[in-house]
Amino acid sequence: KGLRGIRIYIWYKTDGPKPITRIQFSFNDDMKMVLISANYNQITKNLNPGGNQVFLWYFTGSTEYDVPIVDLDVSTDDDAKKFKDGWERHACDLNQKAGGNWVYLWVKREKPMYVCDVTATFAKDGSDYFKNGYIQVDEDTNRGTKGPCIFIMYRKSTSPGRTIKDLQVSTNDDDRTKYKNAGYKQVTTNLNQGTTGNLVFLW
Repeated sequence: KGLRGIRIYIWYKTDGPKPITRIQFSFNDDMKMVLISANYNQITKNLNPGGNQVFLWYFTGSTEYDVPIVDLDVSTDDDAKKFKDGWERHACDLNQKAGGNWVYLWVKREKPMYVCDVTATFAKDGSDYFKNGYIQVDEDTNRGTKGPCIFIMYRKSTSPGRTIKDLQVSTNDDDRTKYKNAGYKQVTTNLNQGTTGNLVFLW
């Protein structure tokens, strides 16, 4: 969208024996290898021929963290109103480094889900998390640096009682002390690993 080139569309259907429960995107080789290891299925057409190669992957799971996806949509802006209607937006810009509009995929599930676990990991180490029901935020927290690719990952449950109520990010010692004293739990991976910047942690 917003570029002079071939038109690319995502097609789907709602009948079939195994519903899709998770969708991910890849834009580098480490991400591809991890998704293969986690038994995701790749759509082999590049969604972004004018920029970084972006591929869509899907998974059909049956764990407590898998709820069927029943609808898909694509937007060219951050349409906050869709969140109120139960849509989830994937973080990956499908026009990555191609110019034009920012393009995002949205999914809607069969029933509401709530974030119950959150972590972060290096791109090459994500396979076990995928196998245990985690969804990856397909945006590298080290993007634009010389550090390794690091991704936030989260898991969702249908139980409202397991919901994470708040998230914070620390960028210095004062932040870390404040959140620790307030009872927050620290995600151990430094989101700024491999750079000369401050330690950055998710809480």
